[in-house]
Amino acid sequence: ILVYQDQLADCHVGLGNLLMEQNKLSDAEKQLRLGLALREKLAKEQPNLTYLSRLAACHNNMSVLLIRVR
Repeated sequence: ILVYQDQLADCHVGLGNLLMEQNKLSDAEKQLRLGLALREKLAKEQPNLTYLSRLAACHNNMSVLLIRVR
């Protein structure tokens, strides 16, 4: 199940990044937040380097978006 949740998080984050490039910032934020929620859950359930580094990357993507929103 963790693998599928990880792949779903990848989809949300990837779509969020694509929407951010298209300047659809509100939609991008929704997708990134969905991905971030999944990443947080995965990192909590399996606090290994893989899930923690992906969580950190997702936080970075969100910070880039929030800077652009301002």
